[in-house]
Amino acid sequence: MRHHLCVVACMAFVVTGGVAGAASEASMVQTPYGLVSGRSAAGVDSFKGIPYAAPPIGALRWRPPQPLPVTGESARIDAGAFGPACPQIARMDARNIPTSENCLSLNIWRPSERRGGPLPVMVWVHGGAFIGGSSAEPLYDGTRLAQKGVIVVSFNYRLGRLGFFAHPALAAVRPKGEAQANYGFMDQIAALGWVRDNIGRFGGDPAQVTLFGQSAGGASVNFLTVMPSARGLFARAIPQSGFPRWAGRELTQGTASAEAIGVEYAHRHGIDGVSAMQADALRALPVSALTEDDPPEDIDRSTPMPIVDGQLLAAPLPTLLAQGKMLPVPLILGGTSCDASVYGPDALALFTFTSPADPTFKRLYPGPLQAAVRAAQTDRIETEPVRFQAQAWAAAGLPVWVYDFDHGGAGKGWQSDGCRGAAHASELPYVFGNLRTRYTNQSDDGGQGITPVAAAVRQDRRLSEQTMAYWVSFAQKGVPDAAGIAPVWPLYCRLAGQFWSSAPTIFRS
Repeated sequence: MRHHLCVVACMAFVVTGGVAGAASEASMVQTPYGLVSGRSAAGVDSFKGIPYAAPPIGALRWRPPQPLPVTGESARIDAGAFGPACPQIARMDARNIPTSENCLSLNIWRPSERRGGPLPVMVWVHGGAFIGGSSAEPLYDGTRLAQKGVIVVSFNYRLGRLGFFAHPALAAVRPKGEAQANYGFMDQIAALGWVRDNIGRFGGDPAQVTLFGQSAGGASVNFLTVMPSARGLFARAIPQSGFPRWAGRELTQGTASAEAIGVEYAHRHGIDGVSAMQADALRALPVSALTEDDPPEDIDRSTPMPIVDGQLLAAPLPTLLAQGKMLPVPLILGGTSCDASVYGPDALALFTFTSPADPTFKRLYPGPLQAAVRAAQTDRIETEPVRFQAQAWAAAGLPVWVYDFDHGGAGKGWQSDGCRGAAHASELPYVFGNLRTRYTNQSDDGGQGITPVAAAVRQDRRLSEQTMAYWVSFAQKGVPDAAGIAPVWPLYCRLAGQFWSSAPTIFRS
C-alpha cells in the first residue's frame, strides 16, 4: 500500500512561456546520409524528421529496419519539420496526426552555444500503449532540456500490428536467424544505433546516452534493459511509469499467443495458410486494415503488445529481472501516485483481482470506492512492480533511485476519474519543462486542460526546474544531484541482506 507519511524531497519548477524568437536557418551538419539543415531558436538548434532507417514499406513491412543508403555530401536533408507519425490503431488516432508507414525518423535538440567536450545525450521514447503516440507531441519538445546543457533525441517507431505482430506465414519466409515479431523494439534499437554512430557530428557523446521514456515508452526502456541486442547503446536509463511486471505476450503457445492472434486477424481479411503467398497477401493489406480496432469483445486479449519471441526478448520481463539479466546501467524509476488513471473511466469494470467489498480491501483502501479502486490498481501495476525492479537492480549491485510523482498540477481541474493524486503522465510537462501544455485547451492525455492559478503556477515552475535538474544531472554524471535546487536524493541500496529506502523520493511542491 502506498504511504505518504514519509519525509519527502520537495521538488518544483519551470518556464511556461512559448519558445521565444522566430526560427531561422541553423548550422548544417554533414552526415553519411546527407547535409542536414536545422533551425535555431531560443539558444537551441533543432533538427527534425531525420530518417534513421529505410522506409519499412512493401517487402520491408514486418522486417527488421534496414540501413539507409550512404549518399555522402551530395544529398540535402531539410530538418525543419517533424516526420509523419507511424500509423496508429484507430481508437488512438483521435488527434488526426499525419501518419505514414514511412515514419522512421528522429529529432535532435542541442544548445546553439557549446563549449568544451561532447555533451551528454538524452534519448526519449514516447508512450501510447504501443498502439499510438508520436515524437512530434508538443509535450516532448526538447528545447528546455537542451537549454540545460544536454542533447535531446526523440524518434518514432512502428506501432500496433505494424510494430508487434506475428503470423506463421511471416515466420516461414523470414531469413534464417532474423528477428521477428517485435519490430517496434527493433526500430528503437536501430534509432539508438543511429545515435551511437552519428550523434558525435551534432556535438553529442555516444558513450553518455541516457534512455528515458514514459508509459509504453517507459516499458520500452525496461524491455531494452534486458535485451542483449541493446548492450552498449545507452549508459543510463529512466523508465517512468514503465510497468516492470509487464510480461509480454507469448509468441506461439496458447490461444492468446501472438501467432494465434495473427492467424485470427488474417482470417478476418480472407487470408488463410502459412505459405509465402499468405505472407505476400499480408504485406499487401492496406494500412487502414492494419490499424482497425479489434472486435470489442476481443480487444483486451488481442491488442498488440511486446512479444516474448525467444530471440530479441528471451523471456518475460519479470523473469529476466528476477534472474538479474539486465544490462549493467544505473537506473531512475518510478511512477505517479495515481498511475491507474491510465484505465480511464473503466477503472471499476477492470478491477478484477479482488472484491471491493472484501473487508481487508476496505481497511487498506478506505474512502470513496472509485478512489480506493484507483489506489489499489496503482499499487498493483506500478507501486509494487517498481519496488520489485528496484530490488532486482540493488541485488545486482547496480545504482538505482526511486521516485513517486505526487504533484497534481497547478490550478483547478487536474483531478479526474476518481484519482486521488497525480494522474498517469502528469509528470511529463515537468520533466520537459513544457508546462504550457498543461494550461492549454488540452492536457497531455487529450482531456480538458487546467485552469491556471498564479501561485500554483509558480510552484509548478519551481518543481519543474528541480525535476529537470535531477534528470540532467543523471545524464551528465550518472547521479541525480540537484545541489542547491532540490534536496539530496538517497540511493536505493541493499545492506546486510535488507533493502534500505523505506519510501521513495516524492516529487511534490
